[in-house]
Amino acid sequence: MTITYRNGVAILQVVAFVPIFAFGIILAMRHGFAKSSGWVLLITFSVCRLVGAICQLIAISHPSTGVYTASIVCISIGLSPLTLICLGLLTRVNNFIPRPIPRPVFQGISIFSLAGMSLGVYGGIKASESKDPFVLNPESKTAVALFTTVFVVVLVVFALLMVQIVYVEPGERRLLYAVAVASPLIAVRLTYGLIVDFAKNKHFSYYYGSVTLYLCMAVVPEILACTTYIITGLTLGRLPKNDARKHVPLDDMPAQYSPTSTTGIWSGDAMENRDQFKQANARSTRLQSDSPSSKRKGGGPISMLYYMGKDAYQSRRG
Repeated sequence: MTITYRNGVAILQVVAFVPIFAFGIILAMRHGFAKSSGWVLLITFSVCRLVGAICQLIAISHPSTGVYTASIVCISIGLSPLTLICLGLLTRVNNFIPRPIPRPVFQGISIFSLAGMSLGVYGGIKASESKDPFVLNPESKTAVALFTTVFVVVLVVFALLMVQIVYVEPGERRLLYAVAVASPLIAVRLTYGLIVDFAKNKHFSYYYGSVTLYLCMAVVPEILACTTYIITGLTLGRLPKNDARKHVPLDDMPAQYSPTSTTGIWSGDAMENRDQFKQANARSTRLQSDSPSSKRKGGGPISMLYYMGKDAYQSRRG
């Protein structure tokens, strides 16, 4: 049995994603198994990559349509949990700010990603049965387009949260920094997927294209992004079990809590910051009550994001 360059990349994935899978379990046990937390999605993503790589290695000695199908499907749907991990981290940050993004926005993003995953499975099955490895698969193209759209919306959410980073506890700000580091890596991975599905280029294919391009634009960025998540999760403080982190308006926050203290308690030297914090909140409340957004009702996730960005911009100008 000869180990080729492509098989070596599959071995690298197994070696890398076994510890990532283990750390995913540790982080989920530490921070919670809720889907919205993001850590359980690290487990899901690791499983997808492990199954895909193992199937590729099995195909060396036992090639079959079923083995290739499983490998292609796992490669196709992996982009969904990779992107949603960022959304999970941002969901936690959203609970620390005075003007949180509405929950339906996060739910809408998850639904779009789930739709992309379903199309990715179907498109992967069709691709494995195709005689032409470079055929343009409509389902796979739609899936990667949905994943890209979800990623763009996640970046918008990230930008809206960064505007209010001053209100986020210092220990929790590393979640935003993690998303900032992982986003360019995910962008490179999505770019590779877009080229595979939309450009009929023989150098871009998961199974028949350039192995170096696949390694540098798909495998390595994924491993680095997961490493960023793991380091962040290991250094992130654990929320108390009785702390649901539900949003509390600034007017209702106890006076002893501070957005600039690592312990969350106002020190004697921070009273001036506390007064400035209250003044900023009062100004934000007036702007919100005077703006048309305070009278708006309903609307979808995209319109909510638009008005959130508009209100944040107006508040910063004020």
